[in-house]
Amino acid sequence: MPDDDLPIAPQYGAPSADPGYSPGNRVMGAPADWWRRLVAIILDGLVLSVPNGILGFVLGIETTKTDPVTGDPTLRLGGLAALTLLALVVSVIYSGLLEGSAHGQSIGKMAMRIQVRDAETLGPIGFGRAASRRFIYQALFLPLGIPGLINGLSPLWDPRRRAWHDKVQNTLVVNSA
Repeated sequence: MPDDDLPIAPQYGAPSADPGYSPGNRVMGAPADWWRRLVAIILDGLVLSVPNGILGFVLGIETTKTDPVTGDPTLRLGGLAALTLLALVVSVIYSGLLEGSAHGQSIGKMAMRIQVRDAETLGPIGFGRAASRRFIYQALFLPLGIPGLINGLSPLWDPRRRAWHDKVQNTLVVNSA
């Protein structure tokens, strides 16, 4: 079926209120299922682990240190903080470039056939909003992870399936062609 023949779901309201919507029905422009977002996040995490690992190695960031006397490894908080900051910067640039593009898709979102769009126009969101959206998502995990977990689960009870970082940047994750 050509992309032009796909129906576009209504922009507002609960997806279940749309007569063309049912779970598993991939109507282009309809809010993406939560599980698709989750799998996309996992895939992006795997993709980002490669440059993060390479850059961490090249920069000499060590997260553990071996005690010369006992041989026991100990955690280096400075190295852990540096690696966390590096991962934050890499993921913000990655999301800004890919999700801020005209396609609105990271590699994980491409694989799951979903994309990030402006909640009002369904148009691209640009580098700045995409980067800021990712920064907010990542930053919510820093204070003990609980706010980040609630943010990640929040599309389950939101009528438009938006997480907190979507609401702050006025974005929507939708099905793509």
